[in-house]
Amino acid sequence: MPDYLDACATEVGVAELRGCPDKDSDGVTDSEDNCPDIAGSIDRQGCPDADSDGIIDPDDKCPDTPAGATVDVSGCPVAGATDSTAVTPAAPASASNDNDGDGVLNARDRCPNSAGPASNGGCPVIKAEVRRSLQAATRSIRFESNKAVLLPSSYPTLDALVPVLSQYPDYSLSIAGHTDNKGPAAFNLTLSRERAAAARRYLVEKGVAESRIDTRGYGTRYPIVSNATEAGRARNRRVEFDLFVSSGTNSAQLKYGAAPTKAPAKPAKATPARKKPATKQLVRPRKVAPKAGTRKVTRSASAPQKPAAPKPAVRRAAPPRS
Repeated sequence: MPDYLDACATEVGVAELRGCPDKDSDGVTDSEDNCPDIAGSIDRQGCPDADSDGIIDPDDKCPDTPAGATVDVSGCPVAGATDSTAVTPAAPASASNDNDGDGVLNARDRCPNSAGPASNGGCPVIKAEVRRSLQAATRSIRFESNKAVLLPSSYPTLDALVPVLSQYPDYSLSIAGHTDNKGPAAFNLTLSRERAAAARRYLVEKGVAESRIDTRGYGTRYPIVSNATEAGRARNRRVEFDLFVSSGTNSAQLKYGAAPTKAPAKPAKATPARKKPATKQLVRPRKVAPKAGTRKVTRSASAPQKPAAPKPAVRRAAPPRS
């Protein structure tokens, strides 16, 4: 494939994926595959979901859930619940004490106006297909490079979240931004907040109440894969979506803890100890005792030596004249 048609010109790939690699041959390029080493399905972004409960196998603590069972965020069945959220009251209750007639008294019902099982605090259980749509949204939202500007390709994904919030009026939406480890930590923390806020603004413009959306940014702190490769960094640059009961704790808070208020400080470099300069020791000349019968002559090292005086010429007597 010529480079001008190759979306991954520096890597060996397959023609069907515009020249990009697909290590597990599941039809999803490695850069977009959330499970690049395990063959999965395209609608699960390359991850397998053996029991089709909406929770991918790597995150599913109950991978053999029976078909049609309603599951929680870990993929395990919720006792007494079905996807239809139809609930048989456990005991009769008066209308004044149980507004939604789900058998959970108002005093203990986290969602007193929406029927749900007691195991979920009286709140409706999120359907499997809704959880799948939230996972897809997390992987589908894209921004301009190093900016908090949504790409138009993200709009349909966000549009699909609006009716979900209408379907679950007792729930709020958590939007948590994350980045890879390239660039200054302070910049990445700000960028993660602003990207989450950009998604929130879009949904508010579509009619979602501001009070029902909680945003926060975690910067580089919680990568889901290694940042050693470009494919890994692409997966770590994400905005996560999740629903939580409005009267409860934000799901991102439960998963990651409180959002950081400032970027982690860089570890200070150890200052090497300064070596003291070596001191030169003066070596005094060794005194040599003069030999017996010789006269000791002391000369100053700095005094110039006088040249030896020339010997006087010997004048010979002239011969007598004859």
